[in-house]
Amino acid sequence: MRNLFSIALAIGAVFSANTSFAVDNTNTIEAKVQKSPVGISYSGIYDGGQLSNPLNAQSPTGTDAMGGAQRLRNVVYIGYRATDELSFGPRIEFHYKLTQGQSMSLQDFAVKAEKSNLIKTSNFNLWADLRAYLPTTDASKAFGIVTGIRSTQIASYNLPGTRWSLSTMSYLWANTFNTHSVVDGEYRGNLEYYIAPSIQYQLNSKLAFVWTYEMGGKNKLGESIAYMIPDVSDLQTGISYDFSGNFNLSPFVEIYPSQNITINNAKLGMYITAKLI
Repeated sequence: MRNLFSIALAIGAVFSANTSFAVDNTNTIEAKVQKSPVGISYSGIYDGGQLSNPLNAQSPTGTDAMGGAQRLRNVVYIGYRATDELSFGPRIEFHYKLTQGQSMSLQDFAVKAEKSNLIKTSNFNLWADLRAYLPTTDASKAFGIVTGIRSTQIASYNLPGTRWSLSTMSYLWANTFNTHSVVDGEYRGNLEYYIAPSIQYQLNSKLAFVWTYEMGGKNKLGESIAYMIPDVSDLQTGISYDFSGNFNLSPFVEIYPSQNITINNAKLGMYITAKLI
């Protein structure tokens, strides 16, 4: 599923808001970084091998731009802090192929504005960003993309008096084209959507269990806006461990309900988030 690191951000955001320890620790960090007008954060997704054979070079997600190999997808965001909650700046994404011959590939460059508490109450928070993508890769140029605009939202709610919390991450992505080309049987949507509801159970101040269901789809240029082609959906079960308030690891097992649910079709993976500055 093409989540592009927002689930990693959602897990980190929900985890930090779910315990007083995490909130206090985050506030301490934010107080320290107020001295610097620029913040740097990292998020990554490890696409691993089969649950039955983690060392298998082929990921069960099938074919993609890297031939289905195990890979690490990385994003670095350099944000200028207009306020403690609002920042804007460049977003740099690159993928590193770990198996079947190591290689690195840059993805489309983007600039974004991010608001960490667009709506905030005692138990509810809405995080949002707005991105503009430029077709800097050969693949996007081949598809005929001129630009892409994406709106991302992460809503989280802590159930009062319990260790449970709910969250939903979603985005809408609109592309504009000079031509709409099909490349190797694939095409980019004129409008793409994604939604991932999640449930978290906070075991202690650092460790949480996380269940997430991902789904999405895209609209082909020229088709009715009501006609969406769905992507393959998946279910993730994992844990989230917060080391210091600014570094989080979230390993998970991913299964595909539309396929035979076996350990050969299940995938290992991990989300990584870090505040560097």
